Amino acid sequence: MTQWRPLRPYGRWPEVNPTPFDPRISTYTPESSISDSKVSDVSVRKITGIGIKVYRASTQSISDNTITAVAFDTTSFNEGFPTPTGATFTAITLPYTGVYTITQLTQFATDPDGTRDVGLDIDAGGAIFYDGCRLDATSGGVWRNSTVTVRRMTAGQTIGTLVRHTAGAALNLSGGEDDNGLTILFMFEI
Repeated sequence: MTQWRPLRPYGRWPEVNPTPFDPRISTYTPESSISDSKVSDVSVRKITGIGIKVYRASTQSISDNTITAVAFDTTSFNEGFPTPTGATFTAITLPYTGVYTITQLTQFATDPDGTRDVGLDIDAGGAIFYDGCRLDATSGGVWRNSTVTVRRMTAGQTIGTLVRHTAGAALNLSGGEDDNGLTILFMFEI
């Protein structure tokens, strides 16, 4: 029978004395070579995230059975991404090579017929729905979809949102930040 024992005696484990959380004060030093002066500037409040959120403020008419890029016109926030240009824009350029969390939200007007497709448009491909979904239309209300994906991407690639429906006639994509948008958050480099 194997005897299990700690890798080091309990008396040598680092001392942890939790105090009420204050990000300006270090309460744990993982090894003695790191002094308080080296970690004193670490604060959750000082960490800046890198991300962007865009949306379309007004409705956008989508022709029947036609893959269409959502034309965004409003930036909700932008930290560290190239600023989208033009009155409307269909893609966001990525600033770094690494892993991103990408969230898209779309809402079609009520129509009982056909299907609704939504997906990512990577590098303005315009035909392949990456990380998307297809749902049947509903007769009792609007069709709303939100997808989230984590993808490894390269600096300079672009991301947009593609939609398509088969309602039989043009159908509006709802406008407003609560009804459509694309959010891209940079997580880490690789």
